[in-house]
Amino acid sequence: MADTTPSTPYGSPYFSSVKADNIDPQSNIGAGDTSVPLSDVADAVTSIGKPNGVATLDQDSQLILHGKSALGVTPATAASGTTPATPAKLKPLLPLDETATVGNAGNTLGDAVSQAAGAVQAAGGDASETVSIAKGATTSRVMSDRQADIVSIADFSGTTVTDQFIAADKAGRGKITIPAGTDLALDGSDDLSAANHSIPVTDDKTVVNGQTNNRGNYVHWSAYGSAPDHFSPTVRPEHLKQAGKAARENGKLTFINVGDSIGAVASDPCEISVYPNAIVEMLQRDNPGVEIDYQDFAIGGTTWGNFADTSYASPAWLDPKSGESWQARCARANPDVVVLHWMGNDVPNFDPFQVYAAVNFWESQAKVPDIIFAITYRPSYSNDVDAGETELQYYTEAWQRAFQASVGWLKTYCQANGFGYIDFDRYVAVARDGYDPEDVALAMVPAAAGTSLPSYESWLTLSSDNYSNAKWEMPHAPSATGTYADECTDASIVCDFDTAPGLVVFSLQPAGTDGIILTGGAVYDIGLYVWFNDSSGFVTWSYSDGIINPNTTKRTTTIPVPTNISQTNPFRLCLEAVGARVRMRVFTPFTNNPTWTPGYPLFYYGTGLTTICDVLIPRTLQTQKYSITASGIGGKNIKFHRICVGDRSQSGPDVHRYVPSTSCYDLYSEVDGNVQLIGGSNAFHMNSQGMRDTQWRAVRDQDWRVWNYEQNPVLQTVSVAGTNGNFILGKPTTASGANAWYDNGGLNIAIQPGSGSAGIYLMGYKNGALDSSIGSNGFAMTADSFLSFNWYTPHVFNSTTNLCNSLGVTINGTTKTVYLNPTTAAPTASTDEGTEGEFRLDDNYLYIYRDGKWRRVAFDTSWT
Repeated sequence: MADTTPSTPYGSPYFSSVKADNIDPQSNIGAGDTSVPLSDVADAVTSIGKPNGVATLDQDSQLILHGKSALGVTPATAASGTTPATPAKLKPLLPLDETATVGNAGNTLGDAVSQAAGAVQAAGGDASETVSIAKGATTSRVMSDRQADIVSIADFSGTTVTDQFIAADKAGRGKITIPAGTDLALDGSDDLSAANHSIPVTDDKTVVNGQTNNRGNYVHWSAYGSAPDHFSPTVRPEHLKQAGKAARENGKLTFINVGDSIGAVASDPCEISVYPNAIVEMLQRDNPGVEIDYQDFAIGGTTWGNFADTSYASPAWLDPKSGESWQARCARANPDVVVLHWMGNDVPNFDPFQVYAAVNFWESQAKVPDIIFAITYRPSYSNDVDAGETELQYYTEAWQRAFQASVGWLKTYCQANGFGYIDFDRYVAVARDGYDPEDVALAMVPAAAGTSLPSYESWLTLSSDNYSNAKWEMPHAPSATGTYADECTDASIVCDFDTAPGLVVFSLQPAGTDGIILTGGAVYDIGLYVWFNDSSGFVTWSYSDGIINPNTTKRTTTIPVPTNISQTNPFRLCLEAVGARVRMRVFTPFTNNPTWTPGYPLFYYGTGLTTICDVLIPRTLQTQKYSITASGIGGKNIKFHRICVGDRSQSGPDVHRYVPSTSCYDLYSEVDGNVQLIGGSNAFHMNSQGMRDTQWRAVRDQDWRVWNYEQNPVLQTVSVAGTNGNFILGKPTTASGANAWYDNGGLNIAIQPGSGSAGIYLMGYKNGALDSSIGSNGFAMTADSFLSFNWYTPHVFNSTTNLCNSLGVTINGTTKTVYLNPTTAAPTASTDEGTEGEFRLDDNYLYIYRDGKWRRVAFDTSWT
């Protein structure tokens, strides 16, 4: 039975369906050579899935191939939503013999499968044992060794980033990395303080600037330069004048060091490793032919106060006389150079009065030695210290803060008073902590609502106490670099008052706080004191380092006190404290342009303001809340134009940062707990390698050439020719008391250093008394201990010269006498009598008497 379709343009009619029984097996399917008998098709269909048939199917209707291999079928899937359709796929599942080889190298399939099973994707896999050769190298290494070259905290497990940090440090690889993007909020724990065996670095600067609570384990940016090895000297020949005198007169000098255990043998392996021996060596090298007599008078565990205590007994090893004190024993050594080194045992109770006492003691000696200060270094941050040292608590943040305050005061004391010093702390800060505390960058503090700086350029009402005194304190607001204004070490403030204050105190530290203990009587806030209500009508100022009484050391300027103050004509001040330097400026109308006032943006910077004082002050350099106290204007108003701050007490954006050259642990550690091998203490005493890398380097950077009067001739006195013959300036050998400066016309000129109030005074004397016709009651010029000069009416001596404007030198010890153009005849031979430093002239030569004989220099006769 069949149905047919009609003929169409595309072909002949065909059967659309056929149904028949008993079809002849020889009927062909297809036509021509490609036709297949119907019987062959029937045989193939009936043999499917049967042994030796076309194919064998398993229970899942999968084809079973020869060797029991199989082809799995992944069924097709229809498209669904955004998921496209997938076609059916064959998945070969081929069980192969493990002895089959792979490739031409003879590797078996079993080995390949084993390696694949231990691949990097598998837990505990063997990829870390993969061997590779670095480009350009000649030998191969396994991957696990290459990974260990750079250890990251991410390589260690822990519940917090602090746990990971500590674990990485314990691995002892020397340097550990912090991955980019790490939130380095550490916990500040004691355990963290002991994780100091490594130098942590990161490629991410935001991690560096965002780190908190690191307990001295600073993380450093890998792009920073290496820590420098050398700095400019802070001990120079001008600090070694007595040593120069001794070397010249005796061919030898006596050098002693006095202090605590850092200068003594302490726990170091041998005495010659201690840094004073580096000083001895440098004195020998820089001054060839000069004999150095060295004695070590340091006593472990002592303080500045112990030395000032006249009852503190000298130990037996210094061979004292019966009942001789330590102080007296040191003085008996009659040194030319003395190095003073205390502080480690003073903190947190450092007393600056004792520094003054030590200096006064040495300066009271018949032979005043050159005094050199050693600025001690910060100890280990770790709490993992030897037994017996835990009570010292060097590792606590409170101790470290007090240390910053104390060392800062001592260093700025040296800078303010012209003493040479060895800044060990700077060398350790750079080498270990990766920053230089010497210089600081200031950044502006944006105004912050709810603080003492809610806005700029608007008037703010000041507080008032019962005496109408106003006090303003720095705001708890961060600068652009993250330093909080009330936790800074350096600052610049430009502000206006709408009422003229009486006394302004720029306080840099309240009296006796933060590890500074003042025991010598009255104490004062460290800072500037400026009076705008002095009866003279001029601005008057002083300062205090905590000890100096500002009320008795006032300095009167020539700046008139500003008047007619109002909000439209404000009282403008600029106050600055950067390192030891402290400056205050005020706006006062100009002489030539009296109507000019600094406008925007000049008032941001203090442009056009007159300097009241610019002075170096001994002060602490730990973070502090500065304040301004102004008398008589409580309840009045203040306006701020700009506040900038910086922090030099720690590694941060405000200081110059480096990648350290050593870890904390390597400076202080012992070998196998045995202090006798390389020294060390894990606390304050360094091992010999730490001393080599920091202390000896600091000593070697100094210029230990003594002041050489032969190579560096300096005229300590000045005189000039006059109409009345021979004028002599100097100290007559028969004179006593003040150094007298005189001429043969009967008018004596005296310079009087340190007599009465400290300072320099140039006075006119006549017949043994002050000549009231000169200057101000005989004073031609005064310069106090602050080096603030007051010049009075100039005076012409014998109608020849104005000494008031040509002389202003400080005389220490014996002075030379210099003769210029005397009437005495020129010498006829080098052996003629003369006075050291004397000059004579004739028409042909300039004669100079030097080193016991005359020398002469011929004039250039061709010059007319």
